[in-house]
Amino acid sequence: MRFSPKVHIGILFTIFLLAGTFSKAQVRVVLDTAANLSGKVVDGVFINMATGNVEFTQNNTKIYCDSALIYRNENRVEAFGRVRIVENDSTTITARRANYDGNAKVVEFRDNVVFRQKGGISLFTNILDYDRELKEAVYRNGGRLVDSTNVLTSTRGYYNEYSKMASFGGNVEGTNPEWDLESDTLQYNSRTKVIYFHSPTLLTNKEGETATYNSGSYDTENKESNLSIGEFETEAYYLKGRRIGIDEKSQLYRADGNVRMIAKEDEVIITGQSAVYDKNSGITKVWNNPVMKKAVAEGDTLYMRADTLVSVEIAKDDDYVLAYHNVAVYKSDLQGLSDSLSYRPADSTIYFYTDPILWTDGTQLTADTMKLLISNNTLKTLTMNAKSFIISRDSANNFNQVKGRNMITHFKDQEIDKVDVNGNGESIYFVMEEDGEIVMGMNKVVCSNMLIRFDRNMVETITFYKNNEGDFIPPHEITEEQKTLPGFRWQIEKKPSLEDVLYLRIQPLEKSDER
Repeated sequence: MRFSPKVHIGILFTIFLLAGTFSKAQVRVVLDTAANLSGKVVDGVFINMATGNVEFTQNNTKIYCDSALIYRNENRVEAFGRVRIVENDSTTITARRANYDGNAKVVEFRDNVVFRQKGGISLFTNILDYDRELKEAVYRNGGRLVDSTNVLTSTRGYYNEYSKMASFGGNVEGTNPEWDLESDTLQYNSRTKVIYFHSPTLLTNKEGETATYNSGSYDTENKESNLSIGEFETEAYYLKGRRIGIDEKSQLYRADGNVRMIAKEDEVIITGQSAVYDKNSGITKVWNNPVMKKAVAEGDTLYMRADTLVSVEIAKDDDYVLAYHNVAVYKSDLQGLSDSLSYRPADSTIYFYTDPILWTDGTQLTADTMKLLISNNTLKTLTMNAKSFIISRDSANNFNQVKGRNMITHFKDQEIDKVDVNGNGESIYFVMEEDGEIVMGMNKVVCSNMLIRFDRNMVETITFYKNNEGDFIPPHEITEEQKTLPGFRWQIEKKPSLEDVLYLRIQPLEKSDER
């Protein structure tokens, strides 16, 4: 039987199908129009061929194509040429050919497949299987999903119309105006615009900054990320943690759990359990057991810990690190405690605040505040302001002491070379025999200013300036009260080791009224 072009044959074809062997409970695929219709038997199976502006209907599904093979006993249609299937006026799928199974409610699309959802996404591939009942589209040989915000490509993928969730696997790549990503497995919700990561993923923004993580989520509209076991890297900083949160709109980056932050320019490493990086202000704050490390010489590293560490990125040569409350410092030739401090990596200057204590070899130094300059990776000078006090213990366990208003300590070969005392100078030092075992007497001097020279961290000579008064006391006349200056406190038991700094075995610093 042959039909003239565009003759409506829905009623005729419905009667024709009723004569077949379809289950009475199954909704049939109905041929609405075609330019031509013919039939033949192939391997015992009767097949109709429709050509020219062919249209089918099954419930709310419309099928359009140039030609089709109709398997009436199987309630199945093979469509060819400009195939277009419309589901409920909301989903449109086009391809060059398709196998439409009216019983299984599954459609196999092949060649130049485009899946479009009204007001939603577009999916491009060459092989797509669509489950009409589950509302799920699946591809396994490469595909590309596009919406108003993102483009995502992968080897395998599926999209569910009910949940609006797309899943991707194998060589996943994503782009939008702000970033590019690479992954192996992820999901994307086209309604919420949130990406969910399930394998190691690399995200690179247009400024070249990168974020790498094992799992987590990224809100592409609000520019917010919540990542697990991830790291974030800019030109100046590297930030890693078990959990990372990124808010691109406010330029805030958070990290928790085994945090590691590196300031690249200054080669400063800070570790801890919690951190926040504010890119707008250039401030990074690390707390919950933070430790700072910086190599200052071959084989030597400066370590610092505190309740909180703050790195401030202003401009080259102006960056600095702040540490506050219960500060401890360790270097092979210097150890110290302080309430707070600031460190400038550019000129290797450390400012200690609120009753700091430093130890270098067997010498203890205290003051209200101090400034330590490290030049060419070695100790250069230590400026001590107000209530300055230096104590060193000699081989006979006597304490040589220098006290004054302000002092400048000069180092040479990592040892104290000389000390300038400016204002209210007082000193006690014990004169020893050459063997360093027998005390010949004790010098006790009061003057305005003095210069003390050291040899191997031991007092060698003292030069007194302005209004000096002194006594030399023979050994047998020295009393215990005379052996120390007012404010004397020997606190060697508090001197931190490297393990103390790294593993947080630090006692809070005690404050005193006088030293």
